[in-house]
Amino acid sequence: ANIIVDITKENQSGWTLRILEALFFNKKLITNNINVFGSEIYSESRFFIIGHDDWDKLEYFINSSVKPMDYDSLYKFSPDKMMSTIVSDFIDK
Repeated sequence: ANIIVDITKENQSGWTLRILEALFFNKKLITNNINVFGSEIYSESRFFIIGHDDWDKLEYFINSSVKPMDYDSLYKFSPDKMMSTIVSDFIDK
């Protein structure tokens, strides 16, 4: 599938792994998580936010292409970066 659906609980504010999956696998995401909007990863071509975006634009969203994110932007959210941060924090202590 080229689209991932991410429906979060009512009071959830953090990102789910589906958001990261969409980024790393270059998929579109339909979500009700408004916290994606305004983040550095947000792009109208990549995210359709339920309750924010106009339903009339859903068909266009589904049928349009998505531009891959650049490596440096993706790296910030990668397991490699996470491990590097953990090791660095451990060594600094």
